[in-house]
Amino acid sequence: MGLSWGRRAAPAGRDAPSGPAQGALRTRERTYPTGLPTPVPTAIPHADPQHVLTPGLALATLARPVPFGEMGTRDSTVEVRLIAMPLLTDAREHLEALQRLMGLLSDETAVQELLDAKDDQQLRERAEVRLAAALPTRRPAEPHA
Repeated sequence: MGLSWGRRAAPAGRDAPSGPAQGALRTRERTYPTGLPTPVPTAIPHADPQHVLTPGLALATLARPVPFGEMGTRDSTVEVRLIAMPLLTDAREHLEALQRLMGLLSDETAVQELLDAKDDQQLRERAEVRLAAALPTRRPAEPHA
């Protein structure tokens, strides 16, 4: 998965996990598993904000299911078919973005549409429509009183 993920994430303008960031991502996944037993099993691995250079959302559809530790458990695994990796640079946005993303991933039709994408371009287009709400929007700064 690493090589394929890197080749697809980098051209999309995102930072592929490598070096210290990749190690931090693996460590976090071992400590806090992110496999979700949603209608289409999905993992939402995410790095701490200090390891993210460019905010966004990286997606990977898998040709074969890959086992991920199930979120909230120590010993269970989930055979994942989709990886959705939020890339957030602001720690305050993490919880809200993850909650919104998990809500969207519970929509089996939306996730199946992503899995059925014929190529990276179609996946990107479908993700923009279906998952854009999973990323926090920048609010304009409030004027000081």
